[in-house]
Amino acid sequence: MKFIYTSVVLALLVTTSLSAQTFYNHTIPSGWENTDGNYSLPGSTPFNTPNQSRWQWTYGRETLTHQFPILITEIAFRRSSDATTAAATYQGVQIILASSTNASHTSVSPTFANNLGADMVTVFNGDVQIPAYTAAGVSPAPFNVRVPLQVPFAFDPSAGLDLVIDVSTLGPTPAAGGGFPLDGVFPNGFLSQNGHITDPTSPSRNWFNENAGPIIELTYVFGSAAHFNVIATTTGGGTGDLFFQFANVPATTTRAYSLICGTPVSLFGLELGTGPVFGVWFDPLVAFVISQPAAAGNPFHWTWPVSSPTFPAAPLILPPGSLVGVAGQTWEVAGVGVDASGEVTGVTPVTQLVW
Repeated sequence: MKFIYTSVVLALLVTTSLSAQTFYNHTIPSGWENTDGNYSLPGSTPFNTPNQSRWQWTYGRETLTHQFPILITEIAFRRSSDATTAAATYQGVQIILASSTNASHTSVSPTFANNLGADMVTVFNGDVQIPAYTAAGVSPAPFNVRVPLQVPFAFDPSAGLDLVIDVSTLGPTPAAGGGFPLDGVFPNGFLSQNGHITDPTSPSRNWFNENAGPIIELTYVFGSAAHFNVIATTTGGGTGDLFFQFANVPATTTRAYSLICGTPVSLFGLELGTGPVFGVWFDPLVAFVISQPAAAGNPFHWTWPVSSPTFPAAPLILPPGSLVGVAGQTWEVAGVGVDASGEVTGVTPVTQLVW
């Protein structure tokens, strides 16, 4: 009876929580949401080469729809054309987001560090998965290389500076390359790119194009405060490892659910994060999670606050071989915080695990 009651309460809270925390997807540069780009190598790197490289893209602030403070929680890339792609992993990918250091993306410095403003943040440090994909005859290709940020980034387009996205592939990289040339545009007056095609540690570029770069999808919420977030990553390919943690847990939270779903919403024609229960689908795995009693360190239903090494103050790390039984499955994960009175304190964006 308690399980049924909890399920009903969570379902009733969905509408309130999602309306209080709306996530927006926006393509930069704007205007290319439904149109293939026209840009080719070397602008298609870093995920189409065995080389380690560094790319720094500066997007004009004018190309963002919302001209007020936003909190970026995820970035996504799409392939230059709809084509069947094998799974691949780029290890040691570092992504930095920053405001620019000058008022124009057309006057960037050849020295990478000189283009990163004082608000620069390393928002992701880990492996990026190129998922296996079967051509579906669509144009443009889907944004299916998605990178949930481990640290959300606050950006204010109205402050007069541009957005810098800095990606380094520090390796190892796939021996044959990732087979994922990025969709990009040239010429375009709202972006530019610096790059070093073979050395991500070089302080300066060996490639520059003032009016070119990739088409990227941003996911964000309104506001500038650090946002409740879930970080869940695995190497994929049946390795069976896991890194699992929550960041920026709302201060009034006393317990929280890790909504782990084994049924991706794409099976029902929905976009990631738009499922009926806090962005995920209600399946037997979610039912199991919400039936668990709250306990310190319980990865399904955890109490807060706690101190390291208790989860989630410290991450849950499972070594390779721990979860080989789920190889080939796609899971989706979200967190829901609750206060002492049972009110929802926050909901994370949904992240995806491809085992």
